Amino acid sequence: MIVNQANLHGLTVGYSTAFNKSFDTTQSNYQKVATVVPSTTGEQDYKWLGQMPGMREWIGEREVQALAAYDYLIKNKKFEMTIGVPRDDIEDDKYGVYTPLFSNMGEAAALQPDELVFGAMMSGFNEKCYDGLSFFNTAHKVGDATYSNRSNKKLSRESYMEGRSSIMSIKGDKGKSLTFWLYLRHWRRQQGSSWKQTRLTVPQTC
Repeated sequence: MIVNQANLHGLTVGYSTAFNKSFDTTQSNYQKVATVVPSTTGEQDYKWLGQMPGMREWIGEREVQALAAYDYLIKNKKFEMTIGVPRDDIEDDKYGVYTPLFSNMGEAAALQPDELVFGAMMSGFNEKCYDGLSFFNTAHKVGDATYSNRSNKKLSRESYMEGRSSIMSIKGDKGKSLTFWLYLRHWRRQQGSSWKQTRLTVPQTC
């Protein structure tokens, strides 16, 4: 292939198509445990409000409720991956062998948030979060209450039920019960050696 602007544009379109197709069809999991927040600046100030108060019977004047405010500043990072295609391979019509590489590149880009999110969770025993404590800690404060989302007990049915009960007992800064969506997974054996997974999602309240 002659290296000129038109041919290079054609290669760019082809490689971009391979990248985007792989990116769009790759299944990631970070959305199940993290919230995506668009950001266009060098750092993002994540401000959020505390728990909404409950409704009350309107008797007399309105009662203006103050919401607790929290913030957490995170500096954005840039990530890149660059693949170079040698000029000789273009001139010798060997550029097609790079298409799978760009497909793999798209897959890697789609899975990179998984690496960041689940990597952060794995570091949650040491890295500090918005309240200055590690993400998994026994002394998080919500209003005047202290709660724990960490246990050192060996995993068992009993320790799971104990941890589940502890999470379900957490209340917001207004003292109201929180609603958690628990994903209950049930595995049942099929004929042969295969397993089939079914999932039931149910709302759980404290």
